[in-house]
Amino acid sequence: MPDDKVTVEAYSQQYQASAPNGLYVDLIDGHLLELGLFSRLQSHIITQLYARLNYHIDTHMGGAIFGMQRGYTLNDYTLIHPTISYVAPDSDLTDEDTGAPNLVVHVVDSCDATDDIQARVQLWLTHGAEMVWIVFADESCAELYSMSDGDMVVDELGFGDTLTAPDILPEFELPLFTIFPAKRL
Repeated sequence: MPDDKVTVEAYSQQYQASAPNGLYVDLIDGHLLELGLFSRLQSHIITQLYARLNYHIDTHMGGAIFGMQRGYTLNDYTLIHPTISYVAPDSDLTDEDTGAPNLVVHVVDSCDATDDIQARVQLWLTHGAEMVWIVFADESCAELYSMSDGDMVVDELGFGDTLTAPDILPEFELPLFTIFPAKRL
């Protein structure tokens, strides 16, 4: 039986051309998954998160923050575009390397499948991400995933809680309510 999985090499040659049109295609375990366009609420939250993370990184620690344009190759059959990612200044990760950024952020809404979200979290953590933030736009909450002694740990944050990542982003604190515009009215 022939292997119908797409490799990262084939993906790079055929599907990367979609990105300039505003569409991103992830490759997960050899299968293509087109990412939908963001809602107005998701776009607002992404802009807020990106700006605040970028300011903190520029003024406190260095490293680099990226938007969806930066995809990460996790293995020969997986290349994923997080909504936002952070690579620490001491990271060995380059554009050609296989590996995950230090921090991964996905801003999702009710159209995103829970199974898909969980699969991405598992992939990121398995391939070296230190923390994954899943921000639920429609529900004004977030989940922070990390590994501890080989087990996945999840912290659930509500509207009044604060996003932090002390081991990755020292001194960074972002009250969740500040990124959800509808709740501030």
